[in-house]
Amino acid sequence: MNNQLPKEVERLCPKLSVEDVRKVNFDFTDDFYYYFNDFIYSHPGKTTIELVESIDRYKFTPETLVLAFKLFNTYKCTYHNVCGPFIYKQERWFPVYNKKYTDNIILAEENSKLRSELEDLRLELAKFKNLNPKI
Repeated sequence: MNNQLPKEVERLCPKLSVEDVRKVNFDFTDDFYYYFNDFIYSHPGKTTIELVESIDRYKFTPETLVLAFKLFNTYKCTYHNVCGPFIYKQERWFPVYNKKYTDNIILAEENSKLRSELEDLRLELAKFKNLNPKI
């Protein structure tokens, strides 16, 4: 299975630095990984502070929560499809939705664009027909 993220998504997923690795000292359980992943899916777009105040199964500080996000993003083979990856954008955290969901969004946007272009062409054709009634 290909767990490769598109580059534009990958760059929005912060990773651990060498200094961060030295700070990692969590006692997460397997159940916690699933809880955390489901929690972020249920609460997308929250700030670090909002998440610290809301997560009730682990006592995070803003610093340790950011470290946990980076941990889940860094070790794909360990955590992805269980917990993460997560995007950090405009000071808010989001789950990386599955490929099918992302593809549906892309298709919907393309469909909307094509419908708009089709409508523009229909209007242009109607104007042309009005100028040339013999067509």
